[in-house]
Amino acid sequence: MGVGSADTQGSLSRVDERAWPSRGSAAFWLTSIVLAIAAVPWMIRMPAQSSQSAGEPGTVIVDSVVAARGDVDLSIDAPGTVTPLASVMIKARVNGELTQLAVEEGQLVRQNDFLAQIDPRPYQAALKQAQGRLARDQALLEQAQLGLPHRASPAEQDYDPQQQSVAQQARVRQYQGAVAADQAAVDTAKFDLASSRITSPLAGRVGLRQVDPGNYVQVGDDKGLATVTQIDPISVIFTVPGDQVQDIVRRMRAKAPLQVVAFDRSGATRLAAGRLQTIDSQVDADTGTVKLRALFDNKDFGLFPNQMVNAHLQVESLHNVVVVPASAVRRDTHGAYVYLIKAGETVTLQPVSLGPLEGDRQAISAGVEPGDRVITSGTYQLREGAKVSSVESEMEADAGDPPSESRHY
Repeated sequence: MGVGSADTQGSLSRVDERAWPSRGSAAFWLTSIVLAIAAVPWMIRMPAQSSQSAGEPGTVIVDSVVAARGDVDLSIDAPGTVTPLASVMIKARVNGELTQLAVEEGQLVRQNDFLAQIDPRPYQAALKQAQGRLARDQALLEQAQLGLPHRASPAEQDYDPQQQSVAQQARVRQYQGAVAADQAAVDTAKFDLASSRITSPLAGRVGLRQVDPGNYVQVGDDKGLATVTQIDPISVIFTVPGDQVQDIVRRMRAKAPLQVVAFDRSGATRLAAGRLQTIDSQVDADTGTVKLRALFDNKDFGLFPNQMVNAHLQVESLHNVVVVPASAVRRDTHGAYVYLIKAGETVTLQPVSLGPLEGDRQAISAGVEPGDRVITSGTYQLREGAKVSSVESEMEADAGDPPSESRHY
């Protein structure tokens, strides 16, 4: 018996040695590591699979929501730039010494407010000189006219040289020309004198001054004296894709006011609300976009010229349309579709026609009715007719899994 037992133990020992490699073997450890790595994904999926199989075998756990009717705004968001309706560089229209600046930098002015004064004395003297020549030539003209024979009409005097002095008639015309030239000189002198007093051509804000009083300014100075910029009202110019122009033009033709809201660059702070004023006459061939101008009342100066903003244009509001979360809509080469939960908790694939998208709310034009249950997440395991167990969520629920790239039938 003792010998037999020893043989048996020796046999088992030899079997163990053949069945398992030595623990010191490098192949043993390498094989163990590979098997452990391969088992990780299976272990991770075990809870999900066990939970999905909590019901009937093959049941898939999904999130769903009930389609309902609601309102959706068709809107466009685009970057834009605050652009004044008018900005004028104030320049001298006559040469001379700048004797006075009547406004401060940043001051608000009205149209025709006094801004600056150029020394008017040279132009006052020129005006008096022109007026003196005019008076002299007018007197000479009157004297020449007295030497003309008395006739019934000037036409008879011009065309009847036998009864009037040709030389005297020529002298009268000479003085008439001199008087006309003198009158033009007087008008020019008056204009120059008026131009020495500079007024604002528009209502707006005065910018930083470029010249101090005491400097000699000339008509050709490029930098000017200062700039006056209109800030109320003010506009925002922004661009939209060319394929969205038709919706905008259709609303403008219907005389419908289109609201535009300006936000700061981050899109978090609302700056002002206005209306769409006009649209450019053509699409930019390089960018495929169209420029639009929106007009804003800017009494609180919330918009500043050349400021970068985000423009939100509300094109149209659709009322009482079928709305589902955007995460419920899938797309492939055939178009858009959703997964509907039918009676018996089975799934069917339903093609849909899409309306406007507002945030995470998608309007459905056709394919889904109010009360239909659509799946928002967990669709990667679905097939046509698959059995599901759904957890309903609110319409505002966060987006679920990314849309799948192909349909499953």
